[in-house]
Amino acid sequence: MVERGPTRADPALEAWCSFCCRPHTEVGALVAGPAGAFICAGCTGESSGMLGGPAPAPGTGRALERSAPTLQLVGQEGAQALLERALAGPPSCTLLLGPEGSGKSVWVSALVADGRAVRGEPAQRTLPPLGRALVLEDVDRLPAEEQGALASWLGSLSAHSVLLSARADAPKPLLTLYEEGLALPVFAAPALAEATALDPRLLAAVGPVVCLARPDAALLAQVARAQLSARPEVQVPDEALEALARAAGGSGHVLSSLLSRLCAGTWTLEAARPPSAKRPKKGKA
Repeated sequence: MVERGPTRADPALEAWCSFCCRPHTEVGALVAGPAGAFICAGCTGESSGMLGGPAPAPGTGRALERSAPTLQLVGQEGAQALLERALAGPPSCTLLLGPEGSGKSVWVSALVADGRAVRGEPAQRTLPPLGRALVLEDVDRLPAEEQGALASWLGSLSAHSVLLSARADAPKPLLTLYEEGLALPVFAAPALAEATALDPRLLAAVGPVVCLARPDAALLAQVARAQLSARPEVQVPDEALEALARAAGGSGHVLSSLLSRLCAGTWTLEAARPPSAKRPKKGKA
């Protein structure tokens, strides 16, 4: 008889949660379904609450810390510099924008692994330790009423920095300021509202806005090299990495999925040709 119920996913699999699209190295153990889907503990708790079940207890859900080493951030140096300044300044609410697969989760994971931030859930209203930013991801997924309630709570915070992330392409800035080669785009609230579909009350609580661009093939090739540097047992030529980067179509998630399918070995793009058999020499008549 075929087992049709949920089972604990094999930790050796390079699996991702089918709901929040984060890898198991980031969210922890996954539950596997019979149709090949996976779900993490955080999404399980949120789903239970949506169906009328008990809400997840504080401290559960997506892991607040990563024990696995985090890759060094690659590319988009201007956005990195702006985010560093926003988090190093006085407590504020920073909005991190970027399309799906642009690297928002990777950036957040780097901050968490560095001990500078903790992940939270919007419904839990849990304050982070002093000196760490509170990260609330994918706030654009929240219903309007929950965004409004979150905005009210954020307005009561004065001693903590908050980093919100949302899926959106950068809107056209009202103006752009410059300092020694660093560009600071300034966005009007209506443009942000149109680009993100975020509630105006939540946008009113936002201070700095940092935008990640959709990665091109060249940047994704750099990301691929960085990811495979942590897997020395996999050797792939640059032209193969560039081909995988082009196939990813501007998505870091797709690229990670493609790289997870590479097993140990020293690979090339051309199959080795077997040595040709030598023809026997004809004898003299």
